[in-house]
Amino acid sequence: MKKLLTVILTLALLCTLSLALFACTDPATPGDTSGDVEPVEKTMTLVLLDGDYVEEFTVDLDKLASSEQKSTGLIAVLDYLKQTENLTYSTDSTGFLTQVNEIKQEGNKYIYLYTSVAKDENLNQFASSIEYKGKKYPDSGVGAKDMTIEKDCVIIISVIVW
Repeated sequence: MKKLLTVILTLALLCTLSLALFACTDPATPGDTSGDVEPVEKTMTLVLLDGDYVEEFTVDLDKLASSEQKSTGLIAVLDYLKQTENLTYSTDSTGFLTQVNEIKQEGNKYIYLYTSVAKDENLNQFASSIEYKGKKYPDSGVGAKDMTIEKDCVIIISVIVW
């Protein structure tokens, strides 16, 4: 009986040691780019869309977070792109966007925001959506400074005519 117990314990010890040997060989150690695994990028996409005018920006969220921005939401993204990509934008006295590059609010044409972030989606009876690259994006139920910016999100700045 003692011999059987010794064999079982020895096998259990060998199995444990062999598992421990391979448990520490993760090539995706944070900050280590020497392995085969690519570092995970955290980006979002901003699209300016008005008829034939389309401009797309990819923003590295790590660089956005490390910049000296005091603003929040989409305004932080616009401020970052203003510094890095020469994007221009303006707001009125209440903080509403009135121009972003070539997209302008004029007459009965107003700047409208669309988002892929579900928690920012407009849920009222007048909600609308826009299609871009075969995917539909609902309009935002929050303003530019309150929009959620997260990994892989898409925000579209376009226009609506009233």
